[in-house]
Amino acid sequence: MGTRWRGVPLPQDSGLDTYEANAALGLPEDGRDYTAAAQMLAALGATDVDLLSNNPDKAEQLAGLGVTVHRRVPTGVHLSPSNVRYLTAKVERTGHSIELPRLVG
Repeated sequence: MGTRWRGVPLPQDSGLDTYEANAALGLPEDGRDYTAAAQMLAALGATDVDLLSNNPDKAEQLAGLGVTVHRRVPTGVHLSPSNVRYLTAKVERTGHSIELPRLVG
């Protein structure tokens, strides 16, 4: 975000997908960390969940943090001309469970 705030064009503005853009900025492909989410679930006594997410990494991270993920339930997405490349990258690069052929085809 700091790059955008400084008025410097972001790499994805030049045609890179979101993961390539992160790499060009010296960032991890997907730097999200679900430790706080696992801590909140533990504080609530929710140690077992059905996770509403298209992101397999989220389920893996939560499981690694002691949350039992019984199943991951894919969610719907809003497709628009401005996010189709982003959603495609999520499916192709990190295995998100989004039905692209139906959405893009």
